[in-house]
Amino acid sequence: PILTPRFALSCTDDLLSGLGKLPQRHPTHISENTAEILLTASLFPAHASYAAVYDDFGLLGPTTILAHGCHLSDTEL
Repeated sequence: PILTPRFALSCTDDLLSGLGKLPQRHPTHISENTAEILLTASLFPAHASYAAVYDDFGLLGPTTILAHGCHLSDTEL
């Protein structure tokens, strides 16, 4: 089985941190629309971008699968 956050908006810092410690990391949802990006930024102000939320918690890597990504910034690509 794969444990994955639905998206950052549905997770706490503790949950993301715990998921980042697991050997398999598969965040599945990012930057589908601009309202989601703005809300993510407001909920995770210590992180530089939506992708940085996942990266800072150790959730980005070679096994990561990200769905959508319609509005990624140049730095997130």
